[in-house]
Amino acid sequence: MVPAQPDESQRKRVAEASVQAAEAQARVAEADARTAEAKVKLADIENKRAETASTQAEDDRKMRKALADKVFKAVVWQVIIADVVFVTYAIADGVQAGTMNAWLGATVVQVIAVALVIARSLFPSK
Repeated sequence: MVPAQPDESQRKRVAEASVQAAEAQARVAEADARTAEAKVKLADIENKRAETASTQAEDDRKMRKALADKVFKAVVWQVIIADVVFVTYAIADGVQAGTMNAWLGATVVQVIAVALVIARSLFPSK
């Protein structure tokens, strides 16, 4: 028996199937390329977000340090002024022990309160 030769319509269908398979492979490759591009863009966005967060954290740290330095200087000046006023008052009028204890105690409490308020606002609990 002689093998049957495929007729023209069968050859066209086989050719069309081959073309469709090649087109499908091309679409898959194109989709893979778009997926890879999207992953690269996502990685770029995540890197920019991390850089922004890092920059913001550094800026926050600098701002907190500057504010803390200013508050520390203000507290030091407050204590110095309170001591000068206290000594001046003591020399001019004489001071009783109770007054001295109350004055210095209030100064210490005020300094601690200011330091705590500033520390809590500079370093809030997360």
